[in-house]
Amino acid sequence: MNTLRIDPIKFWIIVLFLSFSKLVFAQDAMVPICEGISTIDARMASSISRLKHYNDFQQATLQQLDQGFELHVVYKEGGIFKVDRIPLTRTEVEQICSEISATSKQRVTSEYDNPTQEARRRLIISSSAYSLGYYSWAVPTALKARDYKAYTASYMLIGGAGFFVPLFATNKHDITNGMERAYTLGAATGFTHGLSLNMLLLGEDDSSFETILGFTTAFSITESILALSLAKKHSISWGYASIMGSGGLWGAAYGAALTFLASESEQIRLYGATTMLGSAGGFLAAHHLYKSQSITHGDASVINALGALGAYWGGVFMETLDVSNERAIIGMLTAGATGGLAYGIYKTKGYDYTRQQGNLIPLGSFAGGLIGAGFGILVEAEETGFLWLTALGATGGFFLSDWVLRETRKDKSSQASNFSFQINPMGVLGAANANLIPKTNDPRIGNTIANFRVSF
Repeated sequence: MNTLRIDPIKFWIIVLFLSFSKLVFAQDAMVPICEGISTIDARMASSISRLKHYNDFQQATLQQLDQGFELHVVYKEGGIFKVDRIPLTRTEVEQICSEISATSKQRVTSEYDNPTQEARRRLIISSSAYSLGYYSWAVPTALKARDYKAYTASYMLIGGAGFFVPLFATNKHDITNGMERAYTLGAATGFTHGLSLNMLLLGEDDSSFETILGFTTAFSITESILALSLAKKHSISWGYASIMGSGGLWGAAYGAALTFLASESEQIRLYGATTMLGSAGGFLAAHHLYKSQSITHGDASVINALGALGAYWGGVFMETLDVSNERAIIGMLTAGATGGLAYGIYKTKGYDYTRQQGNLIPLGSFAGGLIGAGFGILVEAEETGFLWLTALGATGGFFLSDWVLRETRKDKSSQASNFSFQINPMGVLGAANANLIPKTNDPRIGNTIANFRVSF
């Protein structure tokens, strides 16, 4: 049996002196086709009008020339790889990007809004959580049930109904992620609206704890069912339901905060009215945002996380500056939240966060805050230092999680480089024995030992 033997001296001479056999200095460079996309695969090509006619499409890349662009299309014909070079203008490249974007949005819509058993499961869990956590004790308390047996029985009956009612009600109905999110956030905004209406109608003197529980429970249940019905009727997406619910809650908080900043009034009815108006304004702002840019459920989660982080930073600055004036405190918290929300909207404008990213990134921020707090305890920091370490940890946790999770979806070759160097193992072996080089017309398999490219 013959054994392949390569003289080491010959090997290194070949590598050092012949590796640049394909040295290229050119004024053309591979560039991303669209933002974050450098290669068109077969799935993308099926939705692009210029590429649909290829029966065995492999991939396509874009080269920038002195004048215009050139699309390099690799495909198979009769089992042999071939390459087409298609000249393109800037307008034609943008058209290809539009077709890819339209297909991507359809996939996102399908992923997020199709009826799923998971959405139904989350709706049932949400209903059970509201029932056990609030309705089951709020209802008997609002009805002034003093008897222990009646109170306990009401708690158990309402808590159990929170599971079985939606279980049977959704048994023969499709539940989408948008419907589930509308139900969940509708219950939350209903709680806020019930409290606001109680403040508006009854004020401080005529309101009691039992009355507040009655208003909040009634509105929470009513708005959750109403939001679910509207989501079903209008086929509301997951992202729209998420951002609308978030807008309603943030708007209510802004309504109360801005009223205090403007007047420092103690009139309960005034705060009830402005909180309701603020919530309505939040709904309108969220609707406008959704119409102006693509918003997914993950986007809404990231925006909310940054808003909360901004508000926390406002509190940190308040403590650092030793502010005791209540109006200044509320002003700092409001300014911090506003900055966080604005940055969140900007950050999600060019990127659609997935549900997983929207869940993990805020969790990463929380975990980072715990690490910062842990360091604060270890170094026995004072209150201000402890708050700073916690805020820095939360901020670092957010951006670190964001970077890691976005990298998993990022095409690392999307950025064109002006320098590349690659060793071709087949070329190295072929230099010693030409019979080792496969006989093929595949343009992606070269006969060089190494490739060096400089683009400018």
